Amino acid sequence: MRPAAGTYGGQRRLRRFLEAVRYPTVTAFARDAGLDPSTVTLQIVRLERDFDGQLLVRGGNKHAMQLTRLGKRVVAAAQPYADQLGDFHGPRHKPKAPSPVGPTAPCDTSRACAGGESG
Repeated sequence: MRPAAGTYGGQRRLRRFLEAVRYPTVTAFARDAGLDPSTVTLQIVRLERDFDGQLLVRGGNKHAMQLTRLGKRVVAAAQPYADQLGDFHGPRHKPKAPSPVGPTAPCDTSRACAGGESG
């Protein structure tokens, strides 16, 4: 797993791969995950480059994708660590912290609001 997990974004790609192989096609996975299919495909291609071999045979209209021998080995090795592979959607998709809610004093446009002066 080190060839992939040790690269920038590698853990997220590996996590997505583990999720994708549960679906009949990359497109079906991407649709359910709210991702662009080409993004998922590119990430799998990158994993294949990291592992120096094909991980799966892509599915089509009449057949589901199939793991290769290497793909099965990667899934078997990575699956026990799936929860540790980081956020599925990545840092750009993490929910933002809620903004503080509460009463605020209206800003007097004749004075600067940032100074907190009261009048």
